[in-house]
Amino acid sequence: VQTCALPISEPLEAASVQEPLEAGSGLDFKLTDTGCVMRVLPEDSQALQMLVGILGADQITFEQISQAVISVAASNVVTRDGFWAAMKGLFPALQARGGADPGVELACDLLGAIFNAFDRGEKGSASSDELACGMMLLSAGSKSDKIRHGFTIFDTHSDNSLSRRQMWKFLRSFLSVLLAVTSNGRAWSNEHIQAVVDDTAVLEAQ
Repeated sequence: VQTCALPISEPLEAASVQEPLEAGSGLDFKLTDTGCVMRVLPEDSQALQMLVGILGADQITFEQISQAVISVAASNVVTRDGFWAAMKGLFPALQARGGADPGVELACDLLGAIFNAFDRGEKGSASSDELACGMMLLSAGSKSDKIRHGFTIFDTHSDNSLSRRQMWKFLRSFLSVLLAVTSNGRAWSNEHIQAVVDDTAVLEAQ
């Protein structure tokens, strides 16, 4: 089995950064050799900050959010209902969904988009290890600690190494969340997001 040891003290670089096409328009990340680009706009950052603020996610540790996802899984699969139950248990603000607060509705829309990015085949379910790892991006904690903890989620043999497939899944868990919360990613179909994530993760895991 081919394995990859991850230098977890170093930052994770999943794509090359290009200069914005227009001043102040955002940052472009070239994801694939075919030129597929993820553009992060100022409003994307604002929406993500709003999501974290509404949920109080900056008060939740990455261990708590990943464990919340894993705890509702069966055979490494989380259903859509299980995901929402876990999120409502972790973030009381979501209990107000359906009320007059547009912020809560935005938070629910973004969380729904994140789940959809992991719902391969639109079966209403997602891989719990990938979803748990990706959701850590919303929580409190340093980048290095999140990467280290995410690594342990996929290191099923506890030997400080990942197989090439495990590394691929590890990388695409973060990419899936990033694409789900950016404007151009949300304009793509779930199938297209997943294809881009797969291609990018394969390139980085080689």
